[in-house]
Amino acid sequence: MRRAIVVALLLLGGCPRYYNQPWHDTTSVAQFAVDPANPGTVLAVHAGRIELSTNAGASWAATPPGPTFYSIGWVSSLIWAAGSTATSGVPTVYTSTDGGLTYVAVAALPSTANSSQINAIGVDATNAAHAVLALDGPTGAQIFTTTDGGSNWTTAAIVSDMAGYQGGPQRVAFDPSNGSSVVVCYFQTIYQSFDGGDTFGVNSLTAPQGFTDVAVLGSTIYAATIPDVIASVDSGNTWTQRSLTPYATASGNSYPLFFALDPASGTLWVSGSDGIYVSTNGAQTFSYVFYYGGAPIALAPSNPRIVYTAGYATNDGGTTWAPLGPFDYAPF
Repeated sequence: MRRAIVVALLLLGGCPRYYNQPWHDTTSVAQFAVDPANPGTVLAVHAGRIELSTNAGASWAATPPGPTFYSIGWVSSLIWAAGSTATSGVPTVYTSTDGGLTYVAVAALPSTANSSQINAIGVDATNAAHAVLALDGPTGAQIFTTTDGGSNWTTAAIVSDMAGYQGGPQRVAFDPSNGSSVVVCYFQTIYQSFDGGDTFGVNSLTAPQGFTDVAVLGSTIYAATIPDVIASVDSGNTWTQRSLTPYATASGNSYPLFFALDPASGTLWVSGSDGIYVSTNGAQTFSYVFYYGGAPIALAPSNPRIVYTAGYATNDGGTTWAPLGPFDYAPF
């Protein structure tokens, strides 16, 4: 049943990605972000709110009523949150400098920004003031860039953009060691920038059943789509399918949905349709480490053996897993 729900969401363009679970249950997560300095402090986007845990997910406190949040990022002591205002639905970006206790709106986006409530934000790991925001829209992608903490935004130029609806932004991924390299994954199209988000080109890679995530490290790019991980080792010029090893599923198939990448070791974590997989050799082969998959996943930057996914966390690199405590906020 869970697979059917996830597939249905993917075919609809699937963002924001909430799952058919009780609202207090920590399986209904759109994205995680972990404090770069403290692996026990973690944020989760849940039902449009941001939940904060300071005890490794044992308990959570939700943001008060107000903005609806869709995407978050955390670099140094600066947290970025992309959402929309509750009254107008206008896309708005917020930041927090107190560990996620309070959020303040930064400068407004250019007037040309679509009135979309579906968005994704990525933050440069080498410069916390540098962020890229991708918006949903009926006539194609819209991407905006700031290099001063949100005081000013510029509209990225998109070369030879695809016409029409692109299915919604799924991920904005910076190369963690090079803020000039940014990859934006829409459900239908992958966009690449080599100048920090000022200009983007459309990658030629296509996926009939859509893209759900992307990760980049140096010249290596990973794209998640049904049924495979697709990898490039030459900055997206050529691509190779890298299948997950299926784990005793009825159909014998497993497909990737979400990535988490350790920049120090290059280890790739994949939350797949039937569980969580890990590759330590550039997605050449995968090891199956946990039965619960199909949800976002995040590594603690200061200790990548600590991993959070919807409903569970591990502190030993996937050998053992413990359930997360219930979320604070329940809309129903």
